Amino acid sequence: MKLFIGLLILMGMQQTFAQNRTDPVLFMGNISNPFGISASGKQITTFSFEIKGFNDVSSGEAGAQVLVLGLSTTTAVSNPCNNSDNMCVQECVEYSFGVYQCFCSKGYEDSTTEAVAPSPLPQNGFVCEDVDECTLYPEPCGTGQQSCNNTIGSYNCTCISGYVVSADQESCVDFDECTNATSSDCDINASCINFDGGFRCECNRGYDGDGTNGNCTDIDECLAGNVTCGGLGTCSNTDGSYRCECIFGFEETNSTGTPTCIDIDECLGLNDCHVNATCANTHGNYTCECHEDFLGNGFTCNAGEMSYCFRARIVGRIELIRSGFLESTTEGIIRNSFGRLMVQYQRNINNFFVSGYNVTLEPTRRTILIVRICFNAISKTPDELGEIFADNSATGTLNRQFWSLRDYDECTENYLNCNDAATCENTMGDAICTCPDNRYDFGEMQGLMSGVTCMEPIEFECQGSSANISLLTPYWAQKYINVRNVFVNQGCTGFTVGDIWHRYICNGTVTANGTHLISAFKVADVIPPGGYAINRLDTTFRCIQPAQQNFTTNITSEDNVVDPGVQTDDNAESSIKPLLFVGGYKNAVVDGVRTGEKACVKLEDPNIPENIKIMVEELHTSAPGDDQKFTLLKDYCPVTLPGLEIETTNGGICFTMHRPQASTILEVQLVVNLCTIEDCPTPSCGRKRRSALMRQKRSEELKAISFLIKIDPEDTCDRDCGSGACLLDILNQKQCICPDHSIKTGDGKCKATRNGAFSNSDGSTSDMNILVLVVGLLAGAFLICLLGFVVYSRRRSSILFNDKQMEMKGVYTNSIDVD
Repeated sequence: MKLFIGLLILMGMQQTFAQNRTDPVLFMGNISNPFGISASGKQITTFSFEIKGFNDVSSGEAGAQVLVLGLSTTTAVSNPCNNSDNMCVQECVEYSFGVYQCFCSKGYEDSTTEAVAPSPLPQNGFVCEDVDECTLYPEPCGTGQQSCNNTIGSYNCTCISGYVVSADQESCVDFDECTNATSSDCDINASCINFDGGFRCECNRGYDGDGTNGNCTDIDECLAGNVTCGGLGTCSNTDGSYRCECIFGFEETNSTGTPTCIDIDECLGLNDCHVNATCANTHGNYTCECHEDFLGNGFTCNAGEMSYCFRARIVGRIELIRSGFLESTTEGIIRNSFGRLMVQYQRNINNFFVSGYNVTLEPTRRTILIVRICFNAISKTPDELGEIFADNSATGTLNRQFWSLRDYDECTENYLNCNDAATCENTMGDAICTCPDNRYDFGEMQGLMSGVTCMEPIEFECQGSSANISLLTPYWAQKYINVRNVFVNQGCTGFTVGDIWHRYICNGTVTANGTHLISAFKVADVIPPGGYAINRLDTTFRCIQPAQQNFTTNITSEDNVVDPGVQTDDNAESSIKPLLFVGGYKNAVVDGVRTGEKACVKLEDPNIPENIKIMVEELHTSAPGDDQKFTLLKDYCPVTLPGLEIETTNGGICFTMHRPQASTILEVQLVVNLCTIEDCPTPSCGRKRRSALMRQKRSEELKAISFLIKIDPEDTCDRDCGSGACLLDILNQKQCICPDHSIKTGDGKCKATRNGAFSNSDGSTSDMNILVLVVGLLAGAFLICLLGFVVYSRRRSSILFNDKQMEMKGVYTNSIDVD
């Protein structure tokens, strides 16, 4: 209120200093005065200013017109406020005909007493004195004033806490701390309430505390004991509130602002009463009663009768009953006997009547007899009929053997062919197959028998390190999960397949251990913003190469996660692909590779992560399907074969092309080893290190990539090499190289050995071998010394060569036996 009064005072003061058409005004005229005649005969005129005073603007403008129009020597000054002789010390405003008015600026008091003729009234704006607003008015800055500081022509304010200085520095206005997050320290679960000069924090409903940051704690209404949910449910605390989990037949309501449980009136629509029955609501449930002239349990009401089928077992000495009849006549005999039984029941049992039925003998093993009785109309329910069968032990004779009827338990022998995943529940005269919650009953949805076709809700198929993941749309719809809102790894999108499947084809998140490549696929539903999930899907599948591993799922106890009930681990075939080049890695193989040329293999798989290496451990070649193999690389190291070169490069391996005897195709088998970069072995092709590495690797299961290389039709290497292969050396000479477990004979051909000896040197194996042996014995001492030097030199050279070989990325594929 004080601020309001102060503002009114200031407004009045400002009006005093501002222009006013009723206040006195001035006229500034330019007067010409003839002075004489110049020597040239021209008139000499001087000019001077004249200022006259008038009582107000109207009289001033009228007087100015008289002066200007009546006196030819007077003209009005066009911009008197810009003339330094206008007598105004501060402010000036112009009107028409040279009329203007002086006044003091804001913050100054007009003390002018001088009048200007012909007006007798004192003018304004001649004398302006500063006004000290701080002493003239009480609290000119308003309620939030801390101090008022007078300045020449104005003043400024400093404010107490909770107020800020206005833009014109002349008042203190309330600072709204609630709109400034850095000024209020209210808790996230509190409300900020601003008031003049301050604010306060109040915890929201359901929280307790002083409202400041970190001091609003959830009130557990359930522990307080004040919540009973009407005695019909369990209190479940939530953040800032609570819920009532009501018992069957009751539902939660919050119509009064307090959750509680109320009875569900099923008769308003949520009931299974027959159309010819009356629904009566009860506390937590309801009953159905058939109308007059209708018979049934209220859920099924027929006009006095019911129709259904009843499967029964004939009790008696079945082998003797069957022996008296032909198989083709047994059904008719049983039907006739059953007819007599129905007549007996209608005669002896109250309210028992039947109108039309059919009896069929169902196919079973010969040790039992099962009949299916379908009634067109019967007055007894299946339960009542089963009791009647049980109470009448001997119902007649068949082939002079007493027999009776009992309910047949179809579940004992899975008579209805319930699915392996389904449960079978025997009922009187029938049975019910029910798929488990994690299976989709396809038959029931098609109007067929339930529980026979229970489909898995997720199909998972590995394809290397990628996978096909198919979600059964109707199953997940029953769980209120939209398969289109399911996340399967980053960047993976799905598409509809047929009427009931939604499929994702995805790359997995790949990790590796010492021997396995594991591709993970996280399948989880995504709740849209503002959505609410009744059930959740959160499962991780894995493709494991080459062996199966245990799997884990990401399921939290806070969500009702649906267990899809499917196998989540799968052994995957490799997705690595060999690419063939000739002479390096630029020219792809088109028509084949000639002997002597460099054949290069590039292994590619976009699904292999950067920290995974595939090291080529072995390279074998042969004619397709031939057991005679040429070992070119063993334990990561090249095998020396005359005229044949082997080199590993970044992402591939190259070797000299050779032609197996009488073959136009070369089969290549690459044994590879999967490892992470930090765990990969460092091969050394020296004899001792190589043997140790070989022993280590033989303890593991090895896999290989197998493919074929076509030999160029124009290839000219046609030398007869026996069991060996033809090779063009650097001199373009046709040479023979021998496969494993073979030797080269005197004519240069290759011959298999029985004892596994290996040789690729020229010469015979008879006298030549004896001569070599003799020479060796005579030069033994020399060779021992020389051998030590050579072994040391070759070991050092092999290590340096092997360190330069590049390890390639890939995965295991088709298995081969490694000798």
